[in-house]
Amino acid sequence: MAVTLVEHSSEWALLLQREAALLSDALAPWLAGRVEHIGSTAVPGLTSKPVVDMPAPVLALHDAGGSIPALEAFVYRHEDHRRHEALWFHKQDGDDYQRRTHQLHLTERTSALWRERLTFRDPLLQDPVLRDQYEAVKRTAAAQADSLADYNHGKREFIANVLRHHGVELD
Repeated sequence: MAVTLVEHSSEWALLLQREAALLSDALAPWLAGRVEHIGSTAVPGLTSKPVVDMPAPVLALHDAGGSIPALEAFVYRHEDHRRHEALWFHKQDGDDYQRRTHQLHLTERTSALWRERLTFRDPLLQDPVLRDQYEAVKRTAAAQADSLADYNHGKREFIANVLRHHGVELD
């Protein structure tokens, strides 16, 4: 299963705005702030898997499980992913990961996941040279990958170095 990257689309920011408004209302009892936009779809000019990735800060992770029925009503599926620090959901068209449209991580602002994802996004937004370097890494990883795990592994060293440069160790 190869990883397919597509050119950046301005539509992703609009999808985030619409989804964040919907989620903010549905998750109001658990939220501790606004729904953010992370991942490559959040960075103009960067190719990406076409999935809008969103972390949302919750007041307390141990209470956030009550949000599962609310999110299922909006066709989000809950699955395990870093369950010690987040509840992870995805919305998709079909069963293939490449048909996912949205991913949502409910996590506390103090979690490693929150720090990693936002700390990596922000320098990419601010530094076009770094963004272009990451673009090259992503394209190489996608061309060499036989699976999503291979693709993610191919990007890991670059991501870890950027995070380390900004004072965050990759979990």
